[in-house]
Amino acid sequence: MVPDANDPTKAVFTAGESFTGEVKIKVAYEGLEAEATFRVEPVEVFGAKGADFVDQGPGNEEQNYTNSPDNNDKQGARKQSEDQRGYKAGTFISYWNWRGHWIKWEIGVPKAGEYVLVIRYATKYNPPETHRALQIDDTVIRGEDNPIVFASTGDFGQQPNQWGIMVVPGIVIEQPGTIDLVMTHVGTAGTRQAGVNIAYLALVSPKDVVVDEAFLLKIEEKLNVERVEGFWQ
Repeated sequence: MVPDANDPTKAVFTAGESFTGEVKIKVAYEGLEAEATFRVEPVEVFGAKGADFVDQGPGNEEQNYTNSPDNNDKQGARKQSEDQRGYKAGTFISYWNWRGHWIKWEIGVPKAGEYVLVIRYATKYNPPETHRALQIDDTVIRGEDNPIVFASTGDFGQQPNQWGIMVVPGIVIEQPGTIDLVMTHVGTAGTRQAGVNIAYLALVSPKDVVVDEAFLLKIEEKLNVERVEGFWQ
């Protein structure tokens, strides 16, 4: 720990590159003493761009994208092809509009442990239309009775403030390896489209990491997600 040369009430602690564990710091200054304990853990990020999904399907619902009256929907989810919504072409998906439509991503997770799932998304719709179920391999994490609830961001990402963050806690990976992560549209059934655009998904540890704008940039660097220059200013 190195004191600040310009302010004796401040100091910077820098852990060794390979250090993990509990750190206890004691401070004595002009007769006052204080003690703080915190834990140092490595930050792990594993994930995929939205457009890097490996499979999709209509599910078991009679009403789904395969029999949509909108011909655009019949193709299912697909990559965005233009640099118009903040991320380079081939980053996010759209046309995830119909109940029963599931999308699968494969994510390599080389370390077992507890993670949070960070999803970068955009939608102009409101719950319950935006409800999504989550399954990892054979385990249902969030079902139709306890779905991921995406709040409206105002639209589908045409402006920077239309990209939101969803953080899903309690993701336990028992064994290292490649997982199948499947999300299913379980929103309101009917003829109304209710899409959610996904830019990327990331499993992150430690589980209590603060997911702010600075951390999103770290996730995007790790996943090789490129932003469109000038869009975010």
